[in-house]
Amino acid sequence: AFMMLARKWDRLENQVNKHNYDVFEAIYQDTRDEGIIDDIQDLRRYLFLVESELVMKNKELMTKNNHIKK
Repeated sequence: AFMMLARKWDRLENQVNKHNYDVFEAIYQDTRDEGIIDDIQDLRRYLFLVESELVMKNKELMTKNNHIKK
């Protein structure tokens, strides 16, 4: 999971670096369908997946711990 996030972040960093780290300028200048906005959307989705997995595992752990205490 980390490498998926890191790869997208690296792509974003390389793209915004060309625009003095101005994310919005980079977005406005890149009008390709697979451009920077696509990478931002992908990164957001990957982050949601990581968060979802963490929440799910935490719920499983809490349920398991509650069953042990009873």
